[in-house]
Order: sequence, then C-alpha cells, then structure tokens
Amino acid sequence: MAAEKYPNLVSPIDKAAAFWIGNQQDTESMDGGSLYAWASRMHKLFGMPAFDANNQILVNLKQLKSDLDLCLEETKPDGEKEEILQSMWSVAKSTTTAMTVPLMQNLLYSLAVNSGTDDTASTDSMILFALVTLPQLMVCDEDAFADLYKSTITESSSFDSSLLSDTVTTLQKNYACLDISCAQVGTASFMVGDWPVCQDLTEFSIAGYEEVSSQTMDVAKVDIDIRTIGMLLEIEAYDAAENVYKYGGVFKDVYQGFSSIQSFASSPAQSAKGTELKGLYSDAVPNEIVLEAFDEESIMFQDASAYQRRVITEASIVAITSHIYAIDSLFRADELCDNNGSDAVKAWDTAVAMLVGWTEGSQDGGSSNNGVLFYNIAQYLCRANGKCNIANDSEVNRSLITRLTEGKQQLLSKDCVGAYTQAMEIEKLLQTVLVDTVAYFAKQIVDDKLDPESVVEGYIFAKALAPIIDTVDPQASSVIRQNLGTFPNDNVMKDGIVPVLVALRSFVNKEAIDCALLTTPICQYNANTNTPPVIADNNGFLPGTGTNVDPSPTENQNGASGLLGGAYKPTTNVDMIIKLTDNIAMIANAETADVARAYYTQSEDGISLQSLSTSIKWEEISKTNPLYVLYMYGLWNSESGDSDGDGYSNKMFDGKPLLPFGDTIVADEMEKESGFDAKLTAETISLVNVWMAMTSELYRAVAYCRDGTTNSDRNPVDDAAAFWFGSQVDPNKTTGSTLFAWAGRAQSEFTGFASGVNDEMIEMLSSLQNSYAGCKAAAGKNQRKNRALLMKTDVDYTIQIMTVPLVQNFIRSLASVVSFICIFAY
Repeated sequence: MAAEKYPNLVSPIDKAAAFWIGNQQDTESMDGGSLYAWASRMHKLFGMPAFDANNQILVNLKQLKSDLDLCLEETKPDGEKEEILQSMWSVAKSTTTAMTVPLMQNLLYSLAVNSGTDDTASTDSMILFALVTLPQLMVCDEDAFADLYKSTITESSSFDSSLLSDTVTTLQKNYACLDISCAQVGTASFMVGDWPVCQDLTEFSIAGYEEVSSQTMDVAKVDIDIRTIGMLLEIEAYDAAENVYKYGGVFKDVYQGFSSIQSFASSPAQSAKGTELKGLYSDAVPNEIVLEAFDEESIMFQDASAYQRRVITEASIVAITSHIYAIDSLFRADELCDNNGSDAVKAWDTAVAMLVGWTEGSQDGGSSNNGVLFYNIAQYLCRANGKCNIANDSEVNRSLITRLTEGKQQLLSKDCVGAYTQAMEIEKLLQTVLVDTVAYFAKQIVDDKLDPESVVEGYIFAKALAPIIDTVDPQASSVIRQNLGTFPNDNVMKDGIVPVLVALRSFVNKEAIDCALLTTPICQYNANTNTPPVIADNNGFLPGTGTNVDPSPTENQNGASGLLGGAYKPTTNVDMIIKLTDNIAMIANAETADVARAYYTQSEDGISLQSLSTSIKWEEISKTNPLYVLYMYGLWNSESGDSDGDGYSNKMFDGKPLLPFGDTIVADEMEKESGFDAKLTAETISLVNVWMAMTSELYRAVAYCRDGTTNSDRNPVDDAAAFWFGSQVDPNKTTGSTLFAWAGRAQSEFTGFASGVNDEMIEMLSSLQNSYAGCKAAAGKNQRKNRALLMKTDVDYTIQIMTVPLVQNFIRSLASVVSFICIFAY
C-alpha cells in the first residue's frame, strides 16, 4: 500500500475523493453542500438517467487509488509503470467527464430559469454555471463559445425564451466535444414546449462526407486533441500538453487500439504504402519534433516562443503524423477490399476522419475557422490567396470529398482497383496541399522574415514535403531544405522566392500535380532548378521593401584588397563583417521599423547584426572582455537593472536578460513610442552592438595570443578592423554608417586635439596586426604570455581611442538635448 511505503504522502486520490464526497455518509441523501449531494440532486432532477455521475466517479476513484499503489511499488519495472500511468490517465479523464455531466445539467436548468419557464432562481446561477462549463467548448468551436459566452454571461440580463432554443441546440451539438451524451444528461420536467430534443446519433457526416460511425467520429476528434495541445503550449503548460499527446484526450481509434496521438505516431504502418511513406522520414521524426516542443530546456527550440512551439507542434502532427496515418488507412482499406468489406470501409472512414476532423462539422464545406487538419489548410489557402470557387470553397477540398465518397462506394461494391486509383489520387491531392503551403509560407517569409508564425510553418511543412520530393527530384528537395528546412535559421529563405518556386514547379511537373488546384503562383515559373538564386535588388534590399537608396556602389566590398583603400590589409577574409556593416547603411535608409528589423536580423554566413549581441556567451565574455563585463555591471546596477543577488550573468536589464543588453537597447529604440527613427536606429546598432563587438574581437586577439590558438583561420584583429572601417574607401569621407565615418563626424565638431581618432586607429590596428603575427612565431608558453601582455596594453589604449568619439557625441547630445543621451547614458 502507498501509505505503508510513503507514510508522509497525502494521496492526491484521497484528496480528490474528499473534495467530492466531503463528510457525506449516506449515499442516498441529497442534502448538504458536498459535490456528491449536488450531483445527486441534478441526477434526480433529470429523471434518474441510467448514467449516474456519482457511481462512476466512486468506481473511478477506487480504481485510481489501486493504480497509484501499484505505480508506487519500488520493484515495478518502468514499462509496467508507464502502462499504469496510461490507465490512470484514461480513468482520470473518465472521471472529469463524469463530473461534467452535472455541470451541464445545472447549466441547462439555469437556462430554463432565465428563459422564463421557471422563476425560482436568478441570473447569477446561469452566469456561474456558464463560467464553469463553457470554457471547455473553446477548443472545439470558438464561434459557439463566443456566442454562448455573450448570451449567458456578458449579456445575461437580455437572455429570454427567444434565445433558449438556439442556445440549448448549440450546447447539445457540442456534447461530443465534452465526451458526454444526451443519454447521460437525461431529460427534466422543465424541458417542455420548444425545448430542443436531444438525440445521440449513431451515424454522422463529416464536411459533407456521409454515414460514418460514432467510432469513426472518435478518430475525427484528433483535431480537438491537437487544438488542446496547442492551446496548452501557448500558455506554457508544457507538461500538460505532453500528457495529452502521450496519454490522450478525446481521440481514440478502437479499430487499431490507439488512445493517443503518440500511440499512432510511434506505431508501425499497416499498409505497404504507409510503410513506404513513413520510411521517408527517420523513425524518430513523427515524435521527436513534438517532444522537443514540449521540452522547456530544448536546445532545438530554445529560441522558439510559446506560440511558435504551438505552431510547430500542431503543424508537425498534421503535416507529418496525421498525413502518414491517413495515407496508411486509405491503402490499408484497399488491401482489405477483397477479404473484408466492412473492415475496409472502417479503415477508409478513418482516413477521412484524420484528414477532415470533428470540428469541421457535418455541413458540406466544413467550418469557417475551427478545423486544423488538411481540409482546413486547403480552405485557408484558397481564402488567403483569393482562389476559392463560387461557393467560397477550396477546389482541392471539393476533389478530396468527391474522391473519398467515390472510393467508399467502390470498396462497398468490391471495386478494389477503383478504390486503389482513388487512394492514389487522394495522395496526390495531399501533396498538392503540401506544395501549396510551402510556397505560401515561403512568400510570407520573404515579405516579412520576422513573422514568427510563418517562419515555423515554413520549417515544418518543408520538413514534411522535402522527403517526398527527394524520391523524384533530389535537387529540388535540396533547394527546399536549404531555404526552409532548419530551425532556428538566421538566414531563412536565403536564396529568395524564385529558386524555391522553381524547385516546387519541378516537383509539380514530375508528379503531374494539377496547376489549377494550386492557389500560389508556382506554375508561373519554369521548372529549372539551375536558375541562379535571387536574393535582393541591385541595391541589396530585401524583396518587396520598395526602398530605393544608393548604397554608394563605388565603395569596395572586398576586404581581400585592403580596407580603407589599402590603409589596412587584412590577412583573412572579412567580407561577412563588411556586409554586416553595409546592412547598417540599409537600416539608416529604411522606411519602416519592419524593414530595419529585417536587415538587423539578416544573417551573413551565420552572423547578423543582432547576433553580435544575442550570441554572446558568458563563459567566454567573462574571461576575455573586461569592458563588456563592466558595462553589464553598470547596467545591472542602473535604475533599469534588477541589481539583485550574487553574480550577474543571468540577471536582468530593462526587463530582459542582462547579457545581450545591446539587443535590448536596439529593440527599445526600434519600438519607442515616439516612432521609428531610421538614422538613430542605425547609430544605436553601430554603437551598442558593432562598437562593442569590436572591443570583444580585440580582447579575443589577446586571449588567442596567450593560449596559442593563433593558427586558426580567424584573425580577430582583422575582424575588429573590418568593424571599424567597413566598406569605406575614402579616408576623408565622413558620411555613411561606418564607425570610421561616425568618428570623423564627431571629431569635426571639436578642436584642440593632438591627433585624430581615425589616424590613431589606423596606426594602432596595424600595430596590433603585427603583434598578433608575432604571437604566431612565439617559441613557447612564456613568450606567448609576454607578448599577450604587450598586446593587452595596446588593446586597452586602442579602446581608449575608440571611447573618444563616444564622449564627444555625448557632450554634443547634452548641448543639443537630442536623443543620443538614451544611448550613452542609459
């Protein structure tokens, strides 16, 4: 027994029983304030239906208590414990379902009271039972939830008999969502006149596909579980979401014995075609993406927001897991066609349920916005791209329902060849939706690389489609993977929209997909995957920004031929840094914050202006750059910092992590209430990210010199020089967004200095380059250490020089009372 092994344990089952039963002793009594007595009163009021919530709950609580004792046995193997957990979850779900019945009975009674058919209670009772019953409907039918909430809560004073029938009918339609039935709720004496008759159906329709069983509808409820998991993820209830995925919600497939999404995701396919499709993905794919999304410590999704984790999970279950399950069921039906027509139809209906879902409803055309499966995706695409038919439906869905209906009839008539043909055509329709979806989100990403939903939608649907393309067009698959197939991706859609659409067109041609069913402009492109990538216009702007700025094309973009017209000659390739500094010029001329943000996050060989701040690691920066740590300490102790506790590597500044303080300041500048200022945003990035990154490179050179890593392909002094000079060629030019030009402008407003900042920077950077080269020739550890000490002295002096224009600009800003003070005195 659990009490013997864990004497200090207060069993949660005992606590649950106490909450329900209270001090009730007489099982027949309906008196008192316990939940048991309350449920008994409702059971009697509704005609003593065969289902008694109290009986079911007591049976379940006893079962849960017994299971918990077994689970806590120390000798119980993990495999058996997992089976017990699965059983306990199912029983607990049955218990909460039983508890919902008296909630619904009370809500119906309060509706009758407030409609005028009973005058013994007030509006308050209706509001109470609406509040405790309706939220469960949100996951099934958002429109119904909103309407019911409005009529019974926010506008409860207006509720009368004219609203009663529609309200009750809406509730009854959603009984299946709550996993309860008309028989369980029962009937009461107040259900007279126009009160809608509630009848449990044995045959259903799904978006116009007719005559499916209640067991098939349980499969269709997979979309409710998907939505439940998604909503739990969005509110960061990761463990709860994982439990629904692993142990189940309202979905179940009694034909194959599946009770949760994970149970069919991790099971082998039943048909040859299903096995072939599942084999295109690694064995772990159907599970690994979703399980990673549940893991708060996930490395794969560490940068994903809670909402992105929701999108990733929902999309992967739909595009990969449910897709495989549906295809497997279709071809399993055909394999059963000759021998067992009944089982064949069940398998076929299962595929329909997995492609359309419960929340689409029974009407032809489905729901307006409740679905999540393939049917809903096709409907979304046709509406988003203005390509729906005259009935506002997707042509893909019309073809899908038609072929599903015809295939079922062919199975019933033992036309197995015909059913197989329909299954093949349905598979092509699903490929059509996948291709169309990838193209849609590719375009959305190109239009706005910062759209968090499009980035992860594109990633998941590319991951679903690429293995399928790979079987017929490896080159096209490679293009899709390179542009969309990784997350996180600092350079998503790096080749632009054209190569991706061309790759998709190549696959469309080879698979004979009907262009008329596509809602995106894939078929406007020639199927030639050798087409060179298009990444920007001639000025380097992202597609669709509509900005025309001359980025001074006469300036040299190739660091190999020397920086600042040859004043400094790098020994390593610094082109990626030069490109980053050029992005600052683009930001200075951006028309909107969104355009600026796109350049700020645009990656050059894995590095972006943003990542100069966000990729900083405490383990390195704390050992190499003392200046950065001093900035952290000052900001941590500022009015905007939390200055609390020991250490500060994980502390806060302006409500965000302290370590990447530069990115925080840049975000504040971009999003300030006074409006977007392109030039100030560019200067902010230059000073808090680029200037600071340059100091890190200089101190990194010292560290490399000291520990003997100077033989790496990188030369931190060259990188620092590239950050300062950028693509500037003319040493006399003070316009532009390089730190060199910025320092020149600051100096032009001051007199009396012995030598110019930029002159000294050229001299010191060249000297440091020679010192770094000397480290490579150092004979041993002691010699390296001595040369590193000399280098540090020069680095300290170089940073002092770099600080001069900071102070000059600070003084100028104080004098002119402009917003530079935000940067220098934060």
